[in-house]
Amino acid sequence: MELPVVVEEEDEINNSKEILRTPRNNKSNAPFKSSSSPMMAAASKLSPQMELRLRLLPRIVSYRKNAWISAEQEHEFLTQLSDTKYNNDNTKEATDAAAKKVKRALDDIENTRQQRDGNYPATISKKLILPEKDTNEVVTTSSPSTTFLTPQHSSLSTSTMAQIFVETCFFARLGFYQPPTCLKCAHATSVPKKSPPKKCNRLILWRKNATIPLHPTTLEDNIVFIQCHVAHLLLKGACVDGVVWDKRCKRLLSSSLSSKW
Repeated sequence: MELPVVVEEEDEINNSKEILRTPRNNKSNAPFKSSSSPMMAAASKLSPQMELRLRLLPRIVSYRKNAWISAEQEHEFLTQLSDTKYNNDNTKEATDAAAKKVKRALDDIENTRQQRDGNYPATISKKLILPEKDTNEVVTTSSPSTTFLTPQHSSLSTSTMAQIFVETCFFARLGFYQPPTCLKCAHATSVPKKSPPKKCNRLILWRKNATIPLHPTTLEDNIVFIQCHVAHLLLKGACVDGVVWDKRCKRLLSSSLSSKW
């Protein structure tokens, strides 16, 4: 399976900052989406700055899908949302200002398009364009346990694995070591009067050791696929099938042995 090459580096922001950076000369698309909900907030304890960025990502993805913005604009917006070139004393103010700047730019783009084309929806973020065929909706496996799936014991197609990997990269760009939810649920929380399912079974990718960078050469023995609702439980500190998420060392551990799982 060919996956995009991603370079990752750590930051001290909120003690949980993880940024995926694309090469400076690479202007390729890196669209993203997501939002905050009571469940997500309780699970990952998001700061207001992180919540604002999560609400902006669905709009960036939708604008790009609808050709409201170019790939270069999309890249610029994502770079601003994940910028860490500030010292620790000014990080909160700087990241907050960057997010507000992106929001104003998106508002201006939306207003301009609405004035020019009256047939566009009032809020494009309500119409996130998902892949024509969402291969993550139904999953089968040859593994006796479906809680933690390894690539070797799943029947996931290459395209489905690639789709899930891209979702993980999206969340990592926002500073998450592990995706707190799937993109579909995150989008649902960004739409007024809409909420994600109470128990979402869509798969997301987690690393056994989240300190190891997201890179195709380091993925195979370090990743598991878990259901969206299982991620919520792990982030809340619950033990699932004898496995817990250690926030301090950023690893999935065996609760009985207190060792690397």
